[in-house]
Amino acid sequence: MAKSNNPLFVDSTRLHGDRIGTQIELSNVLIYDDEAVMVVVTNHLGEVDQVPMKLLEETMTYQARVWLGHQKTVAIQFVIEKNGKPILQSATMQTRAQYVISEDWVPVLV
Repeated sequence: MAKSNNPLFVDSTRLHGDRIGTQIELSNVLIYDDEAVMVVVTNHLGEVDQVPMKLLEETMTYQARVWLGHQKTVAIQFVIEKNGKPILQSATMQTRAQYVISEDWVPVLV
C-alpha cells in the first residue's frame, strides 16, 4: 500500500501551520423554534465561513467550533436566521483567535 493511501501515515514534511480548534460561545440570546443562530467568521486570509451554532442547555449558551490560525486576527459576527434569511445580527467584532471566544448577544439594526 502506498503511503498516500494509508490513513495512519502522517507526512511530517507537510506544513500544517499553527491552527487551533476555537470554541465560539454566545450567551443571552433567545430564539423561536423556526430560527437558527449562525456565526460568520472571517479569518486572517479573508476566508469567510458561516457555521451553525448549537444550544448547550446546561449553560443556555450557543456554541460552535471552528479551526483558526492561533493568535491571528479574525472578524466574528453572529446572525439569527429564519428560513435561511438573516433577521437579526450583531456588530462585527475584531479579535484574535484563541481557544475560547465568548460573547454576549447584542443585536444591531440591519
